[in-house]
Parts: sequence; structure tokens; C-alpha cells
Amino acid sequence: MKKLYSPANEMELLFLKSFLIGEGIWFYVQNDFYGSLEIGPTVRIFNEKHVYVNEYDFEKASQIIESLLSIKINPNPNKWDKQRMFIELLLFSWFAPGRSRIFDKYPEGDSNQDDESYTPL
Repeated sequence: MKKLYSPANEMELLFLKSFLIGEGIWFYVQNDFYGSLEIGPTVRIFNEKHVYVNEYDFEKASQIIESLLSIKINPNPNKWDKQRMFIELLLFSWFAPGRSRIFDKYPEGDSNQDDESYTPL
């Protein structure tokens, strides 16, 4: 087993695990369930998590990590979303943010760029 990555938080670990499972890559997370029951500071000695993969899957897993970290999301809603949110707030007294726009729909070097059904997330 070779150390692949140390995620910054539980959500990043969750996304990484789901992508690795989806690609059929076997992995091990050191301290996976230790220290994650309560929210608090990460003490590197005790509860930092490390993801390990087999050496023969390391290159493929590294590409998955790079593609996950390269996705940029635009948090700013467009004009239509702002108007829709305002009307919903007035009519229904509730607020639902608009869709996030992904800047880099296809990470560099991705071979699925011609596939119409491909979505990165």
C-alpha cells in the first residue's frame, strides 16, 4: 500500500472514497472512524486521516485526486437566479439557492469530452 492523500476534512474524504469505490480501486483509510465522532480540531498525531491505495492503482487514483481538486465552482448566481430567488422569497417565504456553475466541466486531458452524457460530479 502506498500513501495517496490526506484529506482536509470529512467531506473531502467522503467524496474521495465514493470516487475510488466507483472506479473499483481498493483503498484503506488510516484512522477512518477514529476521531470523527465529535467535531473538533484535527490533531495530526491522533486523528488525521490518510488514504492508502495499492501500488498498481496509484497512478489511476492520483489522476482521480487531481481531477477532484481541479473542479472550480462559481458561487455567484446569474441575473435570472437572483430574480427567481427574490420572487420565491416574496411568494413562498422560503429561499433556495440557484445551481452552481462548473467552470471546468472537463478536467484537462479527460478522454470523455466528446460524450454528451458525461458530468464530472
